Formats: sequence, structure tokens, C-alpha cells
Amino acid sequence: MITTYSCFLEAKDVLNPEFNLDQYIGCSVQLNFYHGFFDLEHSDIRRTLRRNSIFVSSIHAPDIKISDPKFMDLAKIVAKEYNKKYITIHPCKSDDPKQLRKEELSALEAHADELARLKLNICFENFPTPAPEKQERWVYDPADLRLLTERFPFVGITYDLSHTEPGTDILEEFNKIVDGVRIIHLSNRRIDEKDKWHVHLPFYEGDLPVKELLASLDQSDFIGDVVLEYRVEDHPKMVRDYWKLFDGEFVF
Repeated sequence: MITTYSCFLEAKDVLNPEFNLDQYIGCSVQLNFYHGFFDLEHSDIRRTLRRNSIFVSSIHAPDIKISDPKFMDLAKIVAKEYNKKYITIHPCKSDDPKQLRKEELSALEAHADELARLKLNICFENFPTPAPEKQERWVYDPADLRLLTERFPFVGITYDLSHTEPGTDILEEFNKIVDGVRIIHLSNRRIDEKDKWHVHLPFYEGDLPVKELLASLDQSDFIGDVVLEYRVEDHPKMVRDYWKLFDGEFVF
């Protein structure tokens, strides 16, 4: 069951007078802090969103380790200023992912009681297998993420369709991990003949069977938020598609 549809919105744009915030009026959004968190005026952001009838469904704070000394400061700000249940995070990269994994798991255990008190859930995104010469994330495979959700009740999965492993049957994979999925990042992806990835395309434009996945959600055990995450140049399409999904205009 889809609890709500949401759009991706950069937090830094909310207070930017040159940004057209009007296009988001009435929308539910996942507020993205890709370009910083601690240097922003969160109270001003919250008031501006409220004034424009923009509802924050969840937070996206991709660039912080759970073991970072500032992580719980971030969590407390999210709880105080936005009162949201879910924070989507990118599992961080390292030249020594096994050591980082130990540190991150230890931090999750250490923060468990406080996160429960704040009523916060950490939703890690899935990613494809990295190239051999690249740094590796401490966790990235959906099946591994599902095991984390069993170990830590406050951990969930943000299943990003553009980040799925090439050649994967995404319907089969999703159904295997659905109990742990709290958020779906909705988009599509195309890999060209030069093996270049074109990600976060409108959900009906790429190579993945995204429409089929959406059509299956009502019959699945999914309970969560579907967040449209399109590349910047397609944000006008993203808002348009949000309203069409919200109003039931797409037929799957």
C-alpha cells in the first residue's frame, strides 16, 4: 500500500529567491540535504514550506556516516524541526569497507535507544556493485540491507530503482525485500552502448519495468512512501507526474 506520493526537493532551494518554489505548492516532498545540513536555517525552511502548503514526508541526508560524531546532532534537528519518522541515507564509501562496516554497525547499536526515543528510522539506499577500482560502500546490496532491517528494527530500506544492479529482475528483487522497504525512489534508468548510465529519468522513459512494479504494489506487502526522484532538468516533469499519480491519472 502506498501511503503517499512525494517529490524530491532540494532544501537549499527553499530559501533561494531565484528558485520557483510555487511549482511545489500543495505537494508532499522528501527534503534533500545533499548540499549541506548544519549550515542551513532549518526553522526558516520549515516556516517557508508551511507558508506554501508544502508537506515534508521524509528527509534525505545522504552524506553522513552513522559513526560521525555529528550524526545524532543531525537526528535531533530532524526530530525537532521537521518531526519526521524517516531519514534516507547513502551508505558511505571507504577504501576499507570491512572496517567501516564494523564502525557503522557499532554506531547503530550505540544509537539504538536514542533513535527509538526520537522515533526515527534510518533508511539506507541500495547501490549497484562498484567497479573494482572504485571505493566500496559498507553496505549496498538489497539482500544485505534486508538483513540489517532484521537486526535493527529502526533500520529500513530506501529502494532506489535507478541504483539497481544491471540485469536484475527488479520485481523479483523487490518482492524479496519488501518487508524492509519503507521508501521507493521512483525513476527509471538507461545504460547506453558505451556503458554510460543515465539515471533518475522519468519513470516511464528508461529500460526498467517500473510501471509493472507500480502496478504490483497494491497486491504486495509494501507499506510506505513513493518519492519521485528525477534529474534536475526533469523537475518540471517530476512535479507534473506527482500530481498525475496523486490524482490517479496514470493507468498501470
